[in-house]
Amino acid sequence: MPTHFLHFRIPDFVFCNNLGEETALQPYVDKEKVIFTCPANTSQCDVCLKDAFRRPQEEIRREICQCPSQFQGSSCEECAVGYRREPVGGPKTSMCVPCTCNNRAKTCHPETGECDCQFNTGGLFCDRCKDGFYGDPKAEPGTPEACQPCPCPSGAKCVQTKLPLDKTTSVVCIDCPDNRTGIRCERCGENFYGNPVAGIPCRPCECSGNTDLRAVGNCDHVTGECKKCLFGTSGPHCERCLAGYRRNIKATNLTDPEFSVTPGETAYARGCQPCHCDPRGTLAVSGTELIGACDQETGQCTCKSGVTGLRCDRCRPGFFGFESGRVILINLCL
Repeated sequence: MPTHFLHFRIPDFVFCNNLGEETALQPYVDKEKVIFTCPANTSQCDVCLKDAFRRPQEEIRREICQCPSQFQGSSCEECAVGYRREPVGGPKTSMCVPCTCNNRAKTCHPETGECDCQFNTGGLFCDRCKDGFYGDPKAEPGTPEACQPCPCPSGAKCVQTKLPLDKTTSVVCIDCPDNRTGIRCERCGENFYGNPVAGIPCRPCECSGNTDLRAVGNCDHVTGECKKCLFGTSGPHCERCLAGYRRNIKATNLTDPEFSVTPGETAYARGCQPCHCDPRGTLAVSGTELIGACDQETGQCTCKSGVTGLRCDRCRPGFFGFESGRVILINLCL
């Protein structure tokens, strides 16, 4: 179909689009020339100018604008490649300006201005290194100063740190994966143990629930040995009671499945409780504490000869003198 090109001197006219809506062309087109595509059987184009009318029987025609370099589209309603709206998110009558991409991208989103960053850069305007990289995003690509991969395990990020009086910078890994920590994510985090450098994954420390998870240094980061046992416990996994302590027996409630136990079995709770052995009738353990020894399961204190009771706090039949601190045998056969 042949095309006729007609040239008009355009003041601040408003053209009608196909929906009958007025479209302001002043920001979009060169006022000296607009190109209209006309049917072959017409000598000129019928255009709808402001305050004019279109005859109902005529076919609706579409204007095609010759746009400045920063615009594109049949009505110059879009930003051209390499341009974005100003302001960001502005209406289609707003201007288009070159993408601001720090010379690290050729294109950007025409509405939001977000750059299609290259050379390991990121951010809205390619003004930082992308996640997993560090360096100077403004440095020449390929140089040591440009964005480089973080010396961290996969999944971690890194940041550059510099002390006020230090001229050198150091790279520190952050957001370490798999429960790891350290400048290079080289060791296990708090309450975990293993050896990531040797390929041994970090696993939770097994301290029988007898540590404060908010504390620092609960267990050895490599061996997993528990270091800060609480609630009267001891052992490499806080699995034993201290001398003079017995295991806590969990209160049972047959109506609550969480606390119910099978008949004949004993359910233990976290930690241990003091046996409260009477020091006057209990054998002391070695050491300066002189804590009375007791069975960690039953709580039975180790009584002196002639003394009885769970806490070794009374005389056996045939003995007296407990109150004086001495146990004296009475020969009842006399």
